Amino acid sequence: MKEAWKAANFAVLTDDERGYSVVRDLAGEIEARASGRTQRNAVVLGSYISHCQDTSAAGTRPASLFARLFGARPAQKTKTCPECAETVKAAARVCRFCDHRFDDG
Repeated sequence: MKEAWKAANFAVLTDDERGYSVVRDLAGEIEARASGRTQRNAVVLGSYISHCQDTSAAGTRPASLFARLFGARPAQKTKTCPECAETVKAAARVCRFCDHRFDDG
């Protein structure tokens, strides 16, 4: 199981479609042949890799394991105000620092 999880993490880090398939198949084999805790771990691995594969197919890259464990969020898109050079959210229409109004286009 330890090596299977390493392969899963490598597939996720490299966003490797073939790696996802190999790990999913490996998890299924372990689940079919094992029992007890090892079987439960194989089920979890299979679910995890399927989720990562689905997320990858949808065009979104899963956050790193570290980010998921410690609550780091993906960075929001930002832009720089041309008047005061402060960073504001990309969707902002007015700079919160200097009240500069951004063009909608």
